[in-house]
Amino acid sequence: MQFQEVVEAQGHLIDSHIMEQIFDQVVEFGGRFEVEEFRVGRTNSEPSYLRLKVESTEQATMERLLQQLLGLPQPAYRHHCLILDAAGRKLSKSTEATGLRELRAGGATPTDIRRLVGLP
Repeated sequence: MQFQEVVEAQGHLIDSHIMEQIFDQVVEFGGRFEVEEFRVGRTNSEPSYLRLKVESTEQATMERLLQQLLGLPQPAYRHHCLILDAAGRKLSKSTEATGLRELRAGGATPTDIRRLVGLP
């Protein structure tokens, strides 16, 4: 399955090498691109315009590529173990477990909750 997004850029794309950088980043991430529209600005004050279709075989790769192209910060992910209650059952909505809101309303501090999920 291919994941596709349309990316648009506007500005001095040629002389600033922005268009070249976009193409290079897509290729670096193992993606493919197809230029759908390109208009060259005819004066120094008229911007160029680029619209291209970007494809990737994996959604996660597409997300990282778009973050890079858009200049967005990379999110900080943290994995934690499955959270269990005192009886060893998983905490989830499906088991009607107590949620964070209820824990906080019941007096649990952020430190208490981090300890509950196994974080320092």
